[in-house]
Amino acid sequence: MRTLEERIKFDHGLVIGCNLVKFTYKGNEKTAIVRIGKRGSVWCLTKPGSGDMYSSWWQVKGNTTNTRGGGVIVWGARDAELVEMFEGEPVATIPIEDE
Repeated sequence: MRTLEERIKFDHGLVIGCNLVKFTYKGNEKTAIVRIGKRGSVWCLTKPGSGDMYSSWWQVKGNTTNTRGGGVIVWGARDAELVEMFEGEPVATIPIEDE
């Protein structure tokens, strides 16, 4: 079975750069920006809610995630430029599966 990182990079037609996607897990959905680097690194930022003081980029390696090295955004829902990144139709729906 492919890892989450492999499924994000290879199974949904995403391109290098930023892609608007929807993650699903047990009936729940989260809109996110997935950034695939030129060397294949995968970083994600979920859409900040109006009450979220902090949002951060998290890296996907294999089936694990971490926020080490990711940028932190303060009051992201109040940043018009950031909110604009989440507008539009997601290019892919990526299920998060239990192992």
